Amino acid sequence: MQDEVSLAKAERWSGLTLSADYSKGEGADPEKVYGLGLSFPIPILNFNSNAIQAASKQVQAEQHRQVWMSQKVAQEIKSALQYYNAAKLSIQQLNIADLPKYEKEMRSVDQHFKKGQVDLLTYIEADAEHFESLNAILQAQVEFIHSKTAIEELVGRAPEEQ
Repeated sequence: MQDEVSLAKAERWSGLTLSADYSKGEGADPEKVYGLGLSFPIPILNFNSNAIQAASKQVQAEQHRQVWMSQKVAQEIKSALQYYNAAKLSIQQLNIADLPKYEKEMRSVDQHFKKGQVDLLTYIEADAEHFESLNAILQAQVEFIHSKTAIEELVGRAPEEQ
């Protein structure tokens, strides 16, 4: 963009024009006039200031846009990092290593139900709670992966193979 300002300053002969003119008079003795002209601005009087000013304003606008974009990306990274930290806390609280424990507890309820020691309503409630627990643990894992991927995309790295 700075090159455009330099070019505008270097172009002092902007507006160089070539013109032709023809006119035919009227009356008893009509006269025909042919003309050819060349017009150009004199550099002392024309500094191409409009083009220079327009180019410098364009450079300023681009600089402001770049500052705005960098602030936007910084804010997106900050937001993604907060989301990542929340997801990381969730997977620490809802640990995937607890899945075998939940499965063992459900198998125990299953066996007691088959023996008639647990009624149907209690069994259905235990099964629903088991499902919700497994779903919460797995959903926490998915949210963590999404948040990690979002951060890696913002900083420009491809996600690593897991």
